[in-house]
Amino acid sequence: MRKRVICLILALLVGLTVFSVSFSAAGGELGSCKKLFAYSDNDAAYFYGYYSGTLVSERVIPDEMTRSVTTDGVIRMVCHNEYTTYALLKTRVNQFSVLALDMNSGDYTITALEGSRNFSLTGFAADGSQIYIISPTSKGTAVSRFDKNGSYLGDTFLPRDAVQLFSNDGSAYGMDASGEIYRMNGNILSYCANANAETAFHNAGTGYLYGDGYLICLYDGSTQRIAERLAVRTTDGIITDNAAQLLAAVGRTKAVFSGEAVSVEEPEQAADQPPEPRETSSDKRGDLNGTGTVNSADVTALMNHLIGKQILIGKALSNADMNGDGSVDNRDLVLLAQQ
Repeated sequence: MRKRVICLILALLVGLTVFSVSFSAAGGELGSCKKLFAYSDNDAAYFYGYYSGTLVSERVIPDEMTRSVTTDGVIRMVCHNEYTTYALLKTRVNQFSVLALDMNSGDYTITALEGSRNFSLTGFAADGSQIYIISPTSKGTAVSRFDKNGSYLGDTFLPRDAVQLFSNDGSAYGMDASGEIYRMNGNILSYCANANAETAFHNAGTGYLYGDGYLICLYDGSTQRIAERLAVRTTDGIITDNAAQLLAAVGRTKAVFSGEAVSVEEPEQAADQPPEPRETSSDKRGDLNGTGTVNSADVTALMNHLIGKQILIGKALSNADMNGDGSVDNRDLVLLAQQ
């Protein structure tokens, strides 16, 4: 009888734990990786890494899916952008190639890079059409660009030597030796923000990098001090953690990797009632508060919507769709702020 009571209590405790946290057995393969990274955007979150010639990528939010590819080469660097995980590998014939793994379908390609380049192996990024790799040249440290077929497109020079590359929200970014961060669209540079070039930054959600206690917005260059060791900015606010090795988040859902397993936690809804939604009768694009003009108050209203503080509905929501793509996100915030 006593054993039955103990078993019942243990079962209840396990049930309560599973209610808020579910553990992934697949995290074990991530634990074998030489290096690990996290990627978060508005729809999904990933942990990814590599060991020897094996690329491992695990989607942890909204559902769990692990994919891995083993090659006959040696992986030197990895990156992730949107739903694709990339690896720069060196094959047995001493040829650099790029492995691209589609996390939705599981399909992958391995594309040899044209020519014999001397990469510094300190920076690797990708956007929708190009691959970017930091390379030393006679003119300074540049960013070599290749298309998805491996053809060499040329070198892009930041104002000072390139020191880091990032992938975020479908775009590629480069940081130079002065800490200035630029969005790279092929050979076109757009200044985004300034940071400490000696800090190792990582993806912290759509439009954000985090490192050395600072959250940096790639859209407006603003910075925010965060006390915790890890942070990700989501549409529902800032998610933090002090104990995890890796942190990823979407909305209010938080995923951490501890070195042995992945845990995903969905916090309980707050007891307080949500704020009244904001609506307007205005038909003017960008006018979210019905004043008839577009100003900083509308920018604040859109920011509050994106972090879940006050939701836009009706015409206010349709007016917030600045680029007309049918959704309201950080891209619309950038366009509204430019009005």
